[in-house]
Amino acid sequence: MINSTILSTKSSLNRLIDLKKVQRVKYLKDYKLKRKKHIKELKITLSVKEYEVFKKEATKYGITPNKLIINQALAYKNSNYLVPKSIDEDLKQLIFLFRNIANNINQIAKHSNIFKKLIGTNKIVTNLATLEKSVIEFIKKPLLSSTKEDDSKKP
Repeated sequence: MINSTILSTKSSLNRLIDLKKVQRVKYLKDYKLKRKKHIKELKITLSVKEYEVFKKEATKYGITPNKLIINQALAYKNSNYLVPKSIDEDLKQLIFLFRNIANNINQIAKHSNIFKKLIGTNKIVTNLATLEKSVIEFIKKPLLSSTKEDDSKKP
């Protein structure tokens, strides 16, 4: 009696395990079909030296070599810069400082208006805004003339 109970329990357990395996296989098949609709896979072959170059560069950005290659390809296509984390942090701080300077100039202008003494702050604020805009544009898009010069220097 006990043996038959153990055997039936074991048999039920095996059927349950088989059912879970079938469900898992079906889930994976459905997942792969769904994924194929949204993601396309591209495989490239690199030498060890090439891979090491990408791996070293990827650590500067804090990403994987695969993500670096994707980002570089998209940046090249869109004529954008790929800015390393350290430089990106510095640029963000630079923009923050520009905005602080502009705020300080606005406070000076407000005080000069209160005391009715005109200080030429409009030109300063305009120049500062132009400088900030130039830095932001520089971050987003490379200068086309510098790219052409770099290409002409290559052998």
